[in-house]
Amino acid sequence: MRAVKDHWRKTPHFEEMIFFEIPEEATRLAAFQTGELDTFPMSYDSIPLVTKVDGAKVMRIGKAAVMNLRIYGQEYVEIGTADQRAAYDPDLPWVSANPDLNSSEWARATKVRQALMLAIDIDTIIETLLQGYAEPSGVIFYGAHRHLEDPDNVWGYEPERAKDLLAEAGYPDGFETLVVGMGCFWGAERIFWQTPGVWTTAVGYAGGDTTDPTYGEVCAGLTGHTEAVLVVYDPAQVTLEGVLQVFWEGHDPTQGMRQGNDIGSQYRSGIYVADDAQRAAAEATRDAFASVLAAARYGEITTEIAALDRFFYAEDHHQQYLAKNPMGYCGIGGTGLTCPVGVVG
Repeated sequence: MRAVKDHWRKTPHFEEMIFFEIPEEATRLAAFQTGELDTFPMSYDSIPLVTKVDGAKVMRIGKAAVMNLRIYGQEYVEIGTADQRAAYDPDLPWVSANPDLNSSEWARATKVRQALMLAIDIDTIIETLLQGYAEPSGVIFYGAHRHLEDPDNVWGYEPERAKDLLAEAGYPDGFETLVVGMGCFWGAERIFWQTPGVWTTAVGYAGGDTTDPTYGEVCAGLTGHTEAVLVVYDPAQVTLEGVLQVFWEGHDPTQGMRQGNDIGSQYRSGIYVADDAQRAAAEATRDAFASVLAAARYGEITTEIAALDRFFYAEDHHQQYLAKNPMGYCGIGGTGLTCPVGVVG
């Protein structure tokens, strides 16, 4: 879903298309709650509050609320304007700069597009985000790819088929993930996205006691979470031990509840493992690096190694923060020491 969202962000006028507010929503909601208003149009966010009012009935105008997915790209090549083409990123895997829509590049991109559609559970989105007050609508492909549309104009949720299509397009389902904390997640994420073999990264929160924490709550120490990085890597290019080496060398794991000038439990060092193999690798590399640190007169490693309960994605503006703000703050700094490799069985 994030991949689709990131592509939408590159579409001209995206914010104008989806980020809108119903004027005076709060005022009209309050009037309805107090009985001063008996009918009013509202946003989906107001549904839970409206349904708590005795006798309230939520109505939906036919075709006024639909769950619709649109994939942009090839129309920029085919009929796009200069403004559209300026915002077009041909390096994305679901598009191509080749003007020949029958080319092998577009054939590969088409499979990725279809996989994106099959990997999104539209019905669940309707039931959760849209409170059930919507209906599925078409997956729309513009330009020369309209032949991809389903006869019923609605695609089902087929994640396994999506994996097959991605594999056919050259993106096999063989990636692995690791969640780590090593101080401020802005700089930590950059270290990993620069690592060869890492496919993608995301920042979030792990190791805490609450669900859906916010940045403010985590920074206030209210949830017990640490700022964490989700690392998705290709084991054919970089091993788990290699990813852990980047982790150990990228920060000072002896500093307890801080990292450099950043102080607080959210900045603690941590590895949140998904299985016994990850735990064994984390412990083996920790012990190997501990000897190196001790020889250099560093203290004991304080890194938390714990089972991953759940990774909560951080707010959008934190994702790839230093890519969007190259001069932004980064408090990450390693010890300058090398973590031994070849210690994982």
